[in-house]
Amino acid sequence: MEAHGTSNKEGFVMTEVSIPKIRKSVRAHTGSEVKVRAVNGEEKVEIARGVISETYPSVFVITSENYESICNHKTSFSYCDILTREIELSLCS
Repeated sequence: MEAHGTSNKEGFVMTEVSIPKIRKSVRAHTGSEVKVRAVNGEEKVEIARGVISETYPSVFVITSENYESICNHKTSFSYCDILTREIELSLCS
């Protein structure tokens, strides 16, 4: 599995610098469990776990079983969200 990004104690974190590279990395991890860290507002941070279930040219879908999380069953994110650091994606181990 080709991974682009950095590693930390929680595993791989995507740190790509272009939309095509982000899209390629997300597609390579389709079916993988990930942790999504979303910054909502100035200091509010929400964290959820889910699976990258679908990828499209402009967005990807995270499916979660935790209905209390930011990923209310199925949530789509744009690849630009990763580029602008609105969300962080890390692989769960």
